[in-house]
Amino acid sequence: MKKPMVVKDLDNKPSYWLVPIASKDRLIGFIRLSLEGELLAYGKFGQGQQLRDFPPLYYLSMETAYKEIRKTFKGNFKEIGDPQLVHDVAVDRFAWLVRGIAPDGTEMFFFWTFGVSYSRPKGNKTEIQTSNV
Repeated sequence: MKKPMVVKDLDNKPSYWLVPIASKDRLIGFIRLSLEGELLAYGKFGQGQQLRDFPPLYYLSMETAYKEIRKTFKGNFKEIGDPQLVHDVAVDRFAWLVRGIAPDGTEMFFFWTFGVSYSRPKGNKTEIQTSNV
């Protein structure tokens, strides 16, 4: 097991604990706990049969998320803060989020999760632009 991580909602409020389960350098599963420590869910990442089929552990790295978001969006936004682990509307859809401002002044959410980047205007839950990393 790796260190538990607080997952926040899009309003920056703590929502739950994510406890990653790893083997060597791979994420094989998770435990989701309430803020009070009650079990909410558990599972594995993907359908892999071999250890190499599971996502790399660095997918939960703030530094990797920051680098990938900047690489994908080429710095075409003004950053507001460091990446935060959030659930993107649904609690089981977690991603790294960097808040930013687009060149036209629109407040934006820039996400990265499991090798995929996407963005959308703050407050819009349907308009998503996806970019494979």
